[in-house]
Amino acid sequence: MTQAEFGEWLAREVNKLDDGKHEPVSTYARQRINNWESGAVPIPFRIKYALAERRIAELEAAQRVKQRRKQKPRQ
Repeated sequence: MTQAEFGEWLAREVNKLDDGKHEPVSTYARQRINNWESGAVPIPFRIKYALAERRIAELEAAQRVKQRRKQKPRQ
């Protein structure tokens, strides 16, 4: 995924998690993503939270798949 694509995806993720207290986020610019990656500016909490929530969802999904595989008898 390019930085521009990541900026679009990240804005959607942040907006999904919004509690209604913030204005919707538009696409994060490639330069802003680059600044976070390089450490030039700190990554905001909202971004870290959105990324953590996404990773947790991925891990939970992988765990469910693993459990289903264990339950299926081998043929």
